[in-house]
Order: sequence, then structure tokens, then C-alpha cells
Amino acid sequence: MDDQLARLQQWVAARDVFGRDARIIDLKPLAGGQSSDLQRFVCRDADGVEKAYIVRREPRAKQLMQKPDVAREYAIMRGVEADGKVPVPPMIAVEPAEDVIGAPFFVMGEVSGFVPMGRPSLHLAGPLPGLEADFRARMWRSAMQALVDIHAIDWRTRQPFLLPQLAGEGALARHIDLLARWYEWTVQGRAYEVTDKALAYLIAERHRFDDEPPVLLWGDARVGNVMFRDDGGVAAVLDWEFATVGPAGMDLGHWMAMEEFQSEAIGVSRLPGWPTAAQTVSNYEEMAGRRIADIDYFVIMSSFFIAVTLIRQADLGVAAGRFPADTRMGHDNSTTQMIAQRLGIPSPELSPDFIKHRQLDRLVQGKLVHA
Repeated sequence: MDDQLARLQQWVAARDVFGRDARIIDLKPLAGGQSSDLQRFVCRDADGVEKAYIVRREPRAKQLMQKPDVAREYAIMRGVEADGKVPVPPMIAVEPAEDVIGAPFFVMGEVSGFVPMGRPSLHLAGPLPGLEADFRARMWRSAMQALVDIHAIDWRTRQPFLLPQLAGEGALARHIDLLARWYEWTVQGRAYEVTDKALAYLIAERHRFDDEPPVLLWGDARVGNVMFRDDGGVAAVLDWEFATVGPAGMDLGHWMAMEEFQSEAIGVSRLPGWPTAAQTVSNYEEMAGRRIADIDYFVIMSSFFIAVTLIRQADLGVAAGRFPADTRMGHDNSTTQMIAQRLGIPSPELSPDFIKHRQLDRLVQGKLVHA
């Protein structure tokens, strides 16, 4: 850490954006960021002014994605920041080289607020259960408005580097192709019955959305990636690693899949003030002035995405000795159940390793076990 601190100090000192003669007075790891490393440091400039910053370091070796790219994420967030419709942390600087802290990284300003996260569900743990229903409803609507505003950003102006993604083929087709390549890299030739069928379905049915206009997609659209102010408004929209362009249903489907993943999929009731799945669709369509056709297709797509991350996490768990080599966590989990139910195929039982991973020890087959 001392060597890293010295290199980061040199990097900070060479950039005026941190203030005259800025010195790092504190550096420590920060919890959060499932697919990247986060650190927090505090700088004090020559006038004694102290400011806190967050370093988002590109993951190495144990990454969930095949080709993480923090420089791309930084550029997308800079475009969102410049547009001004959607709050994001202040984007300070990016470093594409590895010689400073061992991997590319970017730095953003620290934002005050709270994030509604909790395992096994934000409806059971974290800040949400202790809030009033009206306040939860205000939070949810503020976050949904942020999603609507993201889809309204002129990405051709703000993120013009995304244009080549559309050359010669539709945005959705390209996204499915990238998902397929990532899936192949993740499974390494192994058979996974439910996710194999899900990918085949996504490929076979994608032509139905060829005419959907591409919008800027957040990529990991969910309330757990929103930092809220004390009044329930949005302080910052976080985690843009998977941002891209495509049909708006991709983001809404992910939002809905993540909400189901933390509620009905594990037998947990949504808290008062939190919309149902049907209300989520109607609220988005009303707020955005846009109709989403066949939302189930996009929920399956997002469930597939989450399921593939669980396959990767299972492999990392085996490598670290947390799970046995024959673990079924990547096969038998809440998301493969969600997919199976929508595809009309047999639904797997939950793997004990998945129950452990998601801290579902007090849940048995979707029913709460009361102590």
C-alpha cells in the first residue's frame, strides 16, 4: 500500500484539478463495487482545503466481465455529467495506464447520500425497511425518473464513440452477440441447461425488436445503484460499467429482474410503497411517453445476464475454496428459476451454495423460515 500511495500521490500532484500542492492524507479500501475495486482518498491542498475522492480501479484476474474497461465507463459518465439531466459523481480524471496502481482507473468526487442495498433483499435489510412507505415511494419514483432521463440523453452527441456499435447491425443484435461471447468465455464448454436455452431463445427472438430506436442504456439499472439524498431525491446514479445503447426495454427489463430477484423470486414481499412489476411497467411508460413491447423478453435477457455472473462467481468461489468443485450454484439459483418459469421448462431447486452465497439461510424454497 505504501508504494501504491506514493505512486498515486505523484499522479495527483501532477494534476491541477486536485488543487495546488495537493497531498493525500488518507487512503483506504471502500466497500461496494462487485465487479471493480474501489478506494477512497482524501486530499489536502496548500490552502488547507480537504476533499474526498473515489478511485474505481479496473479489475484484474477475478473480474466478472471478459474485458472490463474503466476508460470507457469514465467517458460515458463524463457525457452524462455534461448533459446535466442525470446526476452522477463529479468526474475528475482517468488513467488508462497500469503503472500507477497496477490497473487503469478513474477518479470521481465523493457524493453524500445513502444506497438502499441489503442481503438477501433490500426489502429485509439495509435502510429501506426502516423508512415510511411514502418516503420509499418517493425514492422509487425519483430513481425511475433518473432512468427515464437517461433514455432521453442525446448519446450521439454526448457519447459519439458508441456510434460504431451500430455499424452494419442493430444495437440489440450486437448486444446479444456480445452476451453470447461472454457466456462462452464464462462456461468454458460446460453445459448449463437453463442458460443454454435462454441464450438460444434470445437469439431466435431478437429480430422482433429490430425497429426499436436505440437509447443510451445505464446497463445496470436498479435502485441499488442509486445514491439518495436525505429528502429521497437522487444524489447520484452509480455503476455504468455495462452502459451501452439499445432498446429501452433492456434497462427496464433489468430493473424488473433485479426487483424480482430480491422479492418474489425468494418469497419476500415488497415493502409498502414499492410498486409491483405491472405498476413498474405502467409507471415507466407513463413517465417516458414510450411503450415497451414484450417486457418478458428483456426480463429473460437480464435474468440470463445475472445467471451468467453467478456462474462466474461460483467459479471464483471454487478457486478460492469457498465452494466445492461440483457446486451447482451456477445452475440452480433464483435467476435460473425465473428464466425456467418464463420459458415453460422445469425449474431447478435452489443450490445450497447459492443459499449460502445470497445469505438465504432463513429462506427455504421461497418461504420464510421464522426463528
